[in-house]
Amino acid sequence: MAAIFCCPSVRPYRPRLLDHEDKFQAFLRWIPSAKPSVDESCVIIDNAPYAVQVVQQVNYGPQESIRYFVPTIDSVHFVEMIEDSLIKSNFEKLNSY
Repeated sequence: MAAIFCCPSVRPYRPRLLDHEDKFQAFLRWIPSAKPSVDESCVIIDNAPYAVQVVQQVNYGPQESIRYFVPTIDSVHFVEMIEDSLIKSNFEKLNSY
């Protein structure tokens, strides 16, 4: 599995605090210890309160990849999910960062 971020200095798309900032900060804290692997388990996604979408795009060019991560029960670790699983569970986009 590829690294989650391609560069060490991740900056917000829109530099402002969002309603869900604490969820994204939990995701950023998890990244240094991340060992991403895709899990297609419906059990995890059915219990997930939210998902984090990571889009790789260089200099406003075409999107190179889109990945999705959902928190585990402890909300400290995350598991990568495939888009179809999120669609089947009716996830919807709330904010972009």
